[in-house]
Amino acid sequence: MTLLDDVSLIEVSESRGYGGLNENHFTVLDQKETVSRFEEITEETVAVKQDIDVNGTKPDYDLLVRYENGETNGLQWKMDGESSRLTYAGHESEAYELNAEETNQLLDMLE
Repeated sequence: MTLLDDVSLIEVSESRGYGGLNENHFTVLDQKETVSRFEEITEETVAVKQDIDVNGTKPDYDLLVRYENGETNGLQWKMDGESSRLTYAGHESEAYELNAEETNQLLDMLE
């Protein structure tokens, strides 16, 4: 997964569905160590093209990634057993797979 710039913070909300982002954030990840670890995890992921039927399903979380240069990215995070996947909002057919360890590290950031 390619990030646009250095991340300044990540706003996290419960997802309402694929395509758009819920702007009612329940937490903001802005501590330097947390943001750095998020960058490491996401940059290590590899894109996997998937034929995903997203009808009737929804991601668990929406992530609004804010960069130091002022740009933003919308990501959607779907749990899948012990692993999970990230997609860019509106681009569900290309998922970035996270293994169980990476998934748990991201979940720990939300606590």
